[in-house]
Amino acid sequence: MTKTATPKRITMQLVDIDPADYNPRAIDEDGLRALGTSVKEFGLVEPLVWNEKTGRLVGGHQRLKVLLEQGYEETEVVVVDLDENREKALNLQLNNPHAQGWFTDDVYDLVQTLAMTDLGELVNDLRLLDLADIYVVPELPPEIAGTTGQNEASKVKFTLTIEPTDADEIREILNEITDRLEGAVLREGSSI
Repeated sequence: MTKTATPKRITMQLVDIDPADYNPRAIDEDGLRALGTSVKEFGLVEPLVWNEKTGRLVGGHQRLKVLLEQGYEETEVVVVDLDENREKALNLQLNNPHAQGWFTDDVYDLVQTLAMTDLGELVNDLRLLDLADIYVVPELPPEIAGTTGQNEASKVKFTLTIEPTDADEIREILNEITDRLEGAVLREGSSI
């Protein structure tokens, strides 16, 4: 017997989808604009996740905002049947940056290559150029990269300056940086 992963899907009116008030994810105006551009260019390629037991949206809150802003009335959703605690656990997992991996150094070349094609404007509108600046963990200097153990030579110290704007935005940036550094250190076989 073949094992398949085919979720139940239905078409729903957007006005009937109740966003979860506990959703811990936020997006800024630029991010929402980039997401809107993506939906216009590629369609909704990642469906919303809706819990039929509670009637709440579990995943896709920002995509729902974009669909409503763009005048859509209905969309196909993936249906789950979960109690409230399992729903919240799935919501967290769908938003978990630790479960999404990280970009390798190849992202820079990929973004630059796309930027030089007829998709250059789209690359800019989707904020893909930001990926090359933010998500690439720089190579450690050779004198540090080759060391192991907990001595001074194996420690890296850096200073980060962030313009004080919004506390939540700063916290998000710092969490993102920490996640990326942890990923890089784990790839190197060290600890943070």
